[in-house]
Amino acid sequence: MDKTNTKILLVEDEPTLQYLVNRQLSVLGYKNIETAENGLKALEKLQLQKYNVILMDVMMPGLNGLLCTQQIRMSERELGTYTPIIGMTAFAESTKCFEAGMDLFLLKPVLLDPLNEALQKMLGLTRDDHEYAQSRSGNHPIIQPESISNLHTENKVDELRRRLGLN
Repeated sequence: MDKTNTKILLVEDEPTLQYLVNRQLSVLGYKNIETAENGLKALEKLQLQKYNVILMDVMMPGLNGLLCTQQIRMSERELGTYTPIIGMTAFAESTKCFEAGMDLFLLKPVLLDPLNEALQKMLGLTRDDHEYAQSRSGNHPIIQPESISNLHTENKVDELRRRLGLN
């Protein structure tokens, strides 16, 4: 799939993280990105536009990412459609994410390489693939950043900046 034509919906309430993920997506070559600051805004956008993938914050005020994902999946079952959803969370909530219908999740702060890997996996995913994955409960992928704890303190900031795509 052509990255410049890939439509991505980023659902994130924190402006700093919106900026960071938008910048990372741009570095990866994705140009068609829309942002929703909460689950309700995401549902509104989904009524007007089809996206190739959704990046969904899990913890948001109002309609959180878990409830929003559940509503998206109910609507998709009725319409016979499917959109891959990648959860983003600072907490390892894999069971809740997958029960809600997310395909995988990234730990925050979202790093460039795991984000790229997740998008590559999800952009090739079909509805049949999703249903198969759901039927194999407990076998969902979680993309976690590599540890940087073994780096010297002075190198940690530079390495983190590199992985976030900010160099």
